[in-house]
Amino acid sequence: MKRKIINFVTLCILGSLTLFFVGCSGGGSGGGNNQDPNRGFFVQVLANGIPTIARVDGTFISGSGTNGSLNSFIIFETSGAGLTQVPNVRVPGVWRLTYGPSFTGSLCLTFTTEDRNVNLGSFERLNCVPRFFSFTASPDNIDALNPPSTITFSGKGIDSLNGTPVLAYYNEFGTIVASTTSGQLLYDNGEIEGISVNVPDLSQVYNGTYTVAVHNINPDGTWEIIGAATMTIYGNPPPPLPPPGGGDDCDPPLPDQPQLPCNPEQN
Repeated sequence: MKRKIINFVTLCILGSLTLFFVGCSGGGSGGGNNQDPNRGFFVQVLANGIPTIARVDGTFISGSGTNGSLNSFIIFETSGAGLTQVPNVRVPGVWRLTYGPSFTGSLCLTFTTEDRNVNLGSFERLNCVPRFFSFTASPDNIDALNPPSTITFSGKGIDSLNGTPVLAYYNEFGTIVASTTSGQLLYDNGEIEGISVNVPDLSQVYNGTYTVAVHNINPDGTWEIIGAATMTIYGNPPPPLPPPGGGDDCDPPLPDQPQLPCNPEQN
């Protein structure tokens, strides 16, 4: 059984892009050294933890709105992998945000609406309903410094007609922290029901919950996402954050995106 899915167009951006910040911004909190009153806030849309192109509409609901002047905005397509700035909007205040499929390449299935308390320069991560299968990883709890040799991912839609499926591990910020392409297809009554893959090097991956995206390879070499599983990694706690001080109230910056070979979508 196969399910028709859309071409995956954002991984290639992720392979080389460093998340973009103007001044300092963090999840739900503004501030930092950049006090431009018109910088508004930033959005990123994810589908099951994977950054994606999406449409985002916003309406100012309430609040002081002492910075900026716009009461509404429409972003027909976000940047996908990084942050998209929403400049010159009224903040701080409550914004009603509606987000979902864009014209091309979105991993979102439907639109979602929620109210967010937004501050100047804040980073709002929006999680849409994904347009792909849910997979199960076994085991789904991995010791980063002593992992098993293989992991099984069970789900529908896998094939290897044009190459071995690619698996990419994303952290909560949408950064690819590891990837693997080696694997063995698993069958049940003659139908592919999963894949067993070698575990990539996780020694530099810190404790946390990760999304593992599974992609088939298209005839032209592009990737097509078919599903994703959730995995917990432990045994490698992150280093302590530096103490605050120095007159800088910035949140710690996100790490640079690691390189991952990929092929852009060809229209």
